[in-house]
Amino acid sequence: MNGINGISAYEVWLNLGNNGTEADFISSLTGPQGPTGVNGSDGANGVNGINTLINTITEPAGANCTNGGTKIEVGLDTNNNNVLDNEEINNSSTKFICNGVNNNLLINHGIYSYTTSSEFIVPSGVNLLYFDFYGTSGGRGETIYVRNNPYNNCGTTGVGNGGSGGANINVKGQIYVNEGDILNFDIGINGSGRDVNFLPCNFDGEYLGLNGFDGSVSSIRLNNNIILTLIGGKGGIGSYKPNMTQVCVNGINGVNGQATYLETDPIVLFSTNLDSNFTSKITVKY
Repeated sequence: MNGINGISAYEVWLNLGNNGTEADFISSLTGPQGPTGVNGSDGANGVNGINTLINTITEPAGANCTNGGTKIEVGLDTNNNNVLDNEEINNSSTKFICNGVNNNLLINHGIYSYTTSSEFIVPSGVNLLYFDFYGTSGGRGETIYVRNNPYNNCGTTGVGNGGSGGANINVKGQIYVNEGDILNFDIGINGSGRDVNFLPCNFDGEYLGLNGFDGSVSSIRLNNNIILTLIGGKGGIGSYKPNMTQVCVNGINGVNGQATYLETDPIVLFSTNLDSNFTSKITVKY
């Protein structure tokens, strides 16, 4: 026959002289946190990226373009020779820009350049735009000159160069559009740099140079939906003077600008960081 039901674990806990609710009993079953484990080893460095190249070739009249046009070939420069070789062409990405019935190329119908934020409404008969977009760069960090000779304009005895601002990014590509679509081009501003600072004569204290300012964000919006964002280059880190020494530590260069975009539209054909301090702008062809 069935035996008599025993008491619960909670009741056993109470009978041992403990006090509290069932929640207290559950909490008492958890032991103290163990020590932090040893950090794992660093992973291997990633492989350097490969540049994307583009060829534009005159396309004769035929099956691809009734009135002729331009053939656009895209591929990865796997051998790093800055030439898009035949074996590097991605045939699935090949596009054709065909002449209209008046034999004018679509990309010659109009061209506009914007250096400030602007709006563009797609005109009748246009379904493809090409763009050349420059993002913003970061400003240079503060450079420090240490001086301690009061008889020669405090002659320089130590220099700490501020880090360069991060380079801007240049992106070229195409956008499929419809008549009446509204494109907004949000043009960013380059980050400003810091002035050179000549520290007072016989200054032995610690000094941390100021960082340059980040470049602001630029973007393309299609019908108010962001389809491409150019993140500005970061400001350079200012130089550093430790305490009780005339030796300065150079700053660190800012991170270069980056691009983020949707997978389907726009189609990015080319993307690179530039060394020069370009003004942010966008050029549109259709």
